[in-house]
Amino acid sequence: MRRRKAVLHFLCASVAIVVVLFMLIPAHEWRAGASGTGEANGEVIWNNTFGSERYDRGPSFQHAGDGLIIAGWTQSYGAGDDDVWLLKTDAYGNEAWNRTFGGKESDKGFYIQSAGNGYMIVGVTYSYGAGGGDLWLIKTDLYGNELWNRSFGSTNYDKGYCMQKAPDGGYILLGITYSYGFGKSDVWLIKVDESGDEIWNHTFGGSEPDVGFYVEGVDDGYIITGVTYSYGAGGGDLWLIKTDLYGNELWNRTFGGASDDVGNAVVHTPDGGYLITGETHSFGAGKNDLWLLKTDAAGSELWNRTFGGDDYDKGTFIRRTVDGNYIITGMTYSFGTGKNDVWLMEVDASGKERWNSTFGGADYDIGFHVQQADDGSYIITGVTYSFGAGGGDLWLLRYVAPTITPDDGSRVPGFGFSFFIGAVLCMLLLKRKKF
Repeated sequence: MRRRKAVLHFLCASVAIVVVLFMLIPAHEWRAGASGTGEANGEVIWNNTFGSERYDRGPSFQHAGDGLIIAGWTQSYGAGDDDVWLLKTDAYGNEAWNRTFGGKESDKGFYIQSAGNGYMIVGVTYSYGAGGGDLWLIKTDLYGNELWNRSFGSTNYDKGYCMQKAPDGGYILLGITYSYGFGKSDVWLIKVDESGDEIWNHTFGGSEPDVGFYVEGVDDGYIITGVTYSYGAGGGDLWLIKTDLYGNELWNRTFGGASDDVGNAVVHTPDGGYLITGETHSFGAGKNDLWLLKTDAAGSELWNRTFGGDDYDKGTFIRRTVDGNYIITGMTYSFGTGKNDVWLMEVDASGKERWNSTFGGADYDIGFHVQQADDGSYIITGVTYSFGAGGGDLWLLRYVAPTITPDDGSRVPGFGFSFFIGAVLCMLLLKRKKF
């Protein structure tokens, strides 16, 4: 009898230990893939293409009243080889109107900002200016009618990639200049007033090509990302430059290996640091991977992550979401259905992937810009060769992401069931004592 009692106590204790061990194992070790990593099952609410049989694209957009305002360029419409293209849509992505700007040569728009009673577009013009391609700034009213335009540059090639509202008023323009600076091409930062008149400009670079792709205003200045061939470890390195409000450099940092590594967009994070997305040929799994790099407020690296397969993948734009995560768009040759697809990915504040989705057909499709809508969905603009009228059309999509419950280690799947089974076994075993 004593032996049977000891056996019963041993069995009950064993069941209790198993249940406790179940509780101690972190949830993420049981829930492989439950964080949403992998291709997501969200929903495309709508998508629209704009253009005709030639090449048309829209690399930048902003929310505008009851719809969107998109800037880019078109070969299908307008006066020249390429014309700056301004397109207004309603809330469902349907065209309300469009305007073209340019002369008989190539003119392109790369970035748009709302500007009080209208819009400002920055890009490049070969039709006007001093020659060789000038940085071009266009101001319109709310209906896309031109109010004025300004060109910046000299006889060599000069181009604008990005612009933002300046924290102290006016606008900041970022691009590349072969006309000024130290080397073959330099990062170019220009401050203008509300009328587009230059207040100051600064160049950054060495003897080799250096390019700035994105600028963001912060309280005490500006943060710039791009690529430098003048400095760093070799090839082209991701370049991060911090300036004061007057464009004077405070510091710069390079990141990369022996091959080409590029920063395409940067966002200021709540901890005072910066999160950059771009592409790396030096690190990762394939020929080129999407690269995500986090720094502190002084530009020192905290961590970096690569995403991709065995082919060419990159990140083109990043924004912070309302729930404190980050949304990235770009392109992938490694995943999806076609030659390359639009790639959309959400990561948490530590760079861990929450989900990703691809969009596209049998041909080439690329995502350039993403923003979150008021309802939490995402709007992406890019270019598609798979759909539309042909030749590469401006592509606009609205996507509702999957709902992801993050793993925090506090819940263990199956624990309730395991506890129930353990309790029942103990009761049955103890009942047998009566016999």
